[in-house]
Amino acid sequence: MDYLHERQHKRELRLESAQQGTGIAETQQLDLERTMLFTLRSAFVQTLQAKQLLLQAQANLDYYNKELAIFRSRLQSGGIARVDLDRMVLQRVQYESDYQGALTNARTAKITLRMMLNEQTPVDRSTSRAHLSLRTGRIGRKGDESRGDRDLEFGKWGRLGSHAAGLLSATAF
Repeated sequence: MDYLHERQHKRELRLESAQQGTGIAETQQLDLERTMLFTLRSAFVQTLQAKQLLLQAQANLDYYNKELAIFRSRLQSGGIARVDLDRMVLQRVQYESDYQGALTNARTAKITLRMMLNEQTPVDRSTSRAHLSLRTGRIGRKGDESRGDRDLEFGKWGRLGSHAAGLLSATAF
C-alpha cells in the first residue's frame, strides 16, 4: 500500500456531503422553475385583465359619446338647457380618464410580460413588426406562415418556453 487512505472515513463523508449539496441544488432549481412559472402566469393574468379593462373602458367611453350625441340633439330641439349639456360634457372627462388609466395599465402589463419572456419587439411596433394572432394561435413575423423560428427561440427554455410562447400569443392586443 503506497497510497494514503484518509482517516476516519473522511472521503466517504465528503462524498456524502457533495451528494447532499447536489440534492439541495436540484431542489432549489425546481423551486426556481416553479417560482418563475408562477410569476409568468401572474403576469399573463394581469395582462389579460388589463386587456379586458381597456376594452370595457373603451366601450364605456363609446356609449357615453352616444349619450352625448343624444343630449346634443335634445339641446337642438330645446328639450334641455345648455347648462345640462355642459354638465354632461364635463362628466365625460371621468370616462376619458378611466380609458387613459386602463390604456396605461395595459401597456405596463404587456411590457412586464414581454420583459419576462425576453421578447424584443417594442410594444408600439408589435402590430407592425410582429404578427400576434388569437385566432390562429400563431406567433411569428408578418408573412411567416410557420411558428418554427419563434418556437425555437422559446424552446431554449424547455417546458417553461413552450408555456411562454402560448401566453404571449394569447395576450396580443
